Amino acid sequence: MTGYSYVHSLILPALLLIPLALCFNDDNTLRGSRKAQQVSNHADYVPLLQKDLRVAVIGAGVGGAFAAFNIRKEMGNDTKLDVFESTYHVGGRAKTFIHDGKVLELGASIISDHNFYLAEAAQELNLDVAPPSEEGSGGFSIFDGTKIVHNQTSSWFSLARSLWKYGLSPFMYGRKTKQMFDGFKQIYDLQNQGRAFDSPESMLSALGIYNLTQVSCAEYTKEYLSSQWWSWGAVAFIRELVGAVNRCNYNQRNEGLNALAGLVSFLPESVGEVWAVASGNEGIPKGLLNRSKPFLRLGEAVTRIKVAPFQPEVPGSTSSLRHGFTLYTKVQTDATNDVREYGPYHAVILASPLEVADITFDVSSLDSNWHEQEPKISMSDEQLCADATSATQRDIYGDSSSSQHDADPQSRSTTDAHLDFRHPHHHHRPGLCSWVRCAPAVNGVDGDQLQNNLHGAHLSDYATALDGALTVTDPEPVSSRGMAADFLQLHGNVGKRGEGFEEAMQGLSKVQNPAHLKMEASKEIKRTYQRTVTAYIQGRLNATYFGAQRLQNDFILFTNDADTLISAISPRLELQGGDTVYKVFSSEPLDNLIIQTIFGEFSKVLAKEDWRAYPHFQPPEVFTPFKLIDGFCYVNTIENAASAMEMSAIGGRNCALMTSKYLGVHKGMMPVVTRCQYQQHRGALLA
Repeated sequence: MTGYSYVHSLILPALLLIPLALCFNDDNTLRGSRKAQQVSNHADYVPLLQKDLRVAVIGAGVGGAFAAFNIRKEMGNDTKLDVFESTYHVGGRAKTFIHDGKVLELGASIISDHNFYLAEAAQELNLDVAPPSEEGSGGFSIFDGTKIVHNQTSSWFSLARSLWKYGLSPFMYGRKTKQMFDGFKQIYDLQNQGRAFDSPESMLSALGIYNLTQVSCAEYTKEYLSSQWWSWGAVAFIRELVGAVNRCNYNQRNEGLNALAGLVSFLPESVGEVWAVASGNEGIPKGLLNRSKPFLRLGEAVTRIKVAPFQPEVPGSTSSLRHGFTLYTKVQTDATNDVREYGPYHAVILASPLEVADITFDVSSLDSNWHEQEPKISMSDEQLCADATSATQRDIYGDSSSSQHDADPQSRSTTDAHLDFRHPHHHHRPGLCSWVRCAPAVNGVDGDQLQNNLHGAHLSDYATALDGALTVTDPEPVSSRGMAADFLQLHGNVGKRGEGFEEAMQGLSKVQNPAHLKMEASKEIKRTYQRTVTAYIQGRLNATYFGAQRLQNDFILFTNDADTLISAISPRLELQGGDTVYKVFSSEPLDNLIIQTIFGEFSKVLAKEDWRAYPHFQPPEVFTPFKLIDGFCYVNTIENAASAMEMSAIGGRNCALMTSKYLGVHKGMMPVVTRCQYQQHRGALLA
């Protein structure tokens, strides 16, 4: 926006598993062998090939688009990828309409040039960008419900008057915003290194900004701005300008907003410039999904997700992935209430708020303590795995490296034996020996065809990567998995948007950590989304409504204490004849009397969208995990920290990284079945 830079922040913030496939022969004499032979009693197991992997993304908004795009980047084009969207609109809360030849944003409106993922996507998609659409004087006025309390323009006199009124508070608050961003932007390096986080708490803590979610914006600004020597004008600044920015961006007041969201609101004021995609910001998620080439199922609302053990007849369904996800959908235009079934999927990414998605989770097919069970290893399996591991390590490292595995397997106990293989990225796979096996000649595929499956890669490139890939360790603790499973079980009991809360609480005595879970669950279940109605209204502002004879600006913000339904009015398009098209945010739809009182007798509504736009913040914030259970990642939990397009992009990439690592296919790792092939063709490798 033009003029004084405060207004840059005044619109919605822009803000498989690669099997450790051990190739072995039926007489368990791998020592010195260069070729895998048939294991007759395990011929019914097949390796999990990348082409067998199925991933579902629920939601085609910014978070879902970035999740799908990064799944492709991490896992390649062979993985089957489905994207479900309950509406026929791609873009989520980014949505446009056109009036008088001009593209106008109904949803997320601005992007900062420090929103690196959005900026990178716009560049990669060759989208034209431009300053956000605006008209008017370039300044703004602040209304307290009865009168205009501040007018801001770009003149030096206006700037001096602001300094006299607010003191140094705007600059010091801007400094805090920059400090926050210095920590926040570390996320880009961490994710580029392949780091995935199980929870928003761990992510925000790694960035040094978690504590900002545990205190309200009102408390934070009072503590920092009102107790300093330069604090004259701080009270007015917090009540008027900070409150106005927060009401415009989040339609919420300082007392309810967490401090991080408040700083994010102010971020474009302090860091960089703002812009928008000329053809509409929804062009970014549309373009990313087009690049991802998923099977896009528009108009299909996922209503139920069933988590169940994989059945042996399902391709790739060795016990390496102990459960899969079946999705049930309702077609939006289907009046017959027919339910469609898809799956099972090896992983699911939910990129729509749980409260909005209206999904029921069904885990009834799982054993009650399924999340605590390690895969059972029979004596024959254990012996087979031990011999295979021993021989493989000798083959890679030489005889001396594997002496610890040469003990007679019959002398070991089978009741507590657990083998945990870890690849070079320390991605845990408890009991992998009993999970993944190589069928004869890798399921009947000969070496030449396997070589073709490597997509031009050379096996010798992966010899070094195998170093340290196979080790025997103690089993991974299961407490975190159990906690996430209990959380999902709780959601299954609760159902939709908080129904059955008391009944669910009565069942908490059965879970591992009921006190902690109750705290998390109560916050999650009770979380509501802030209603914000965006309307484009054609008319002329009535100065008398604002207690003035003449308005200096027609961009109107509302103080923290103003008792009004409207939270912001901004001019977007000047029309011939003197009318202006205004973008209006309100907490409820405006009736005709209010519209005509503010915008004139002949005003009219051109377009309207009733959003559940962002979480109703409730510091200290408690977060649902990203990882609800193995293979299920929830993007939108990050919104409890701050809601913006860039936050959704970060959440989407985090879930893509988590999913690719869970399935064992991500950048820098060997292609699927390469380890099997490595063993079969090692003679050629080292020749």
